[in-house]
Amino acid sequence: MAVDTDDEFQKELIALFAQEAQEWLQQIHVALDELQQGPPDDRHLKLAHTIKAGLTNLGGSAATITLHEVEQASFSGLPLVEAVEDPSVPLSASAFLALCKQLGEIHNALTRATGVAFDPQSAIAE
Repeated sequence: MAVDTDDEFQKELIALFAQEAQEWLQQIHVALDELQQGPPDDRHLKLAHTIKAGLTNLGGSAATITLHEVEQASFSGLPLVEAVEDPSVPLSASAFLALCKQLGEIHNALTRATGVAFDPQSAIAE
């Protein structure tokens, strides 16, 4: 009976994680969209930190419930954020695309791990 209880508990944790992940992804996408528009330096830094915090929260929570693929995909995005963090350096198209591609990898990893489809367009629209 304990195994069934553990399975149900894990399913509940994954469902809660999926909800939180959707919120973090929405924040990341909104921040990335605004970052692409070339905001003032102080706003640029705040947006980069929002993206970094979202990736860190996502990766840390995934690690807590042993969703290693999601953890790895999330933490792999951190160096990409660091590459666009400095407001004195113009945001290059290649750096932006690399970050977008990594977010796509995170979406795919989340979908495989949770069974919930994470649509980047719905994250932006909400």
